[in-house]
Amino acid sequence: MARIYPFRALRYDTNKVRMEDVVTQPYDKITPEMQQAYYDRSRYNLIRVILGRKEPGDTDAFAPDAAATPQHNVYTRAAESLVSWRKKGILREEPEPALYGYSQTYVVPGTEETRERRGFIALGHLYDYAENVVYRRTDLPEAQIRPARPLQSHARLLRADLHAVLRPRLYRRVPDLRLRSPCRP
Repeated sequence: MARIYPFRALRYDTNKVRMEDVVTQPYDKITPEMQQAYYDRSRYNLIRVILGRKEPGDTDAFAPDAAATPQHNVYTRAAESLVSWRKKGILREEPEPALYGYSQTYVVPGTEETRERRGFIALGHLYDYAENVVYRRTDLPEAQIRPARPLQSHARLLRADLHAVLRPRLYRRVPDLRLRSPCRP
């Protein structure tokens, strides 16, 4: 069984930003038009961290020598944004570690049926694949596999000194879970 741990989340300070101006769709659902709209909504929109725009003169974070050369690209700008937002108090760290309730309402594609997915967000222990606690992407049903480039992109975000988990995994079907800290709006 996987081991999970509480953590201190970063949250937007709603005294400084309006949530509807700073949250986005999941990165893999965002079209170029949506990306621009998110950029226009707020200079603190999460789009600048999870799916930043390329700019002229950006270095190639995927180049073989990228680790050995100074970088300026979507990943370094994402890190700079997070650092700046924390210094300005736009993002604040929770005072106590907790597990965070999660609810997502969506319409099933191709239907008018609305569903709600519930779960929680927590830190997870890293396991060796041989322990059969976590699985490689190649061991998942094909419908669950996303293209490798976004996963490589996520790794670049983490290497850009973000020190934050930007796309947490959702755990579901835990009927007896009692959250220590309720999910706040």
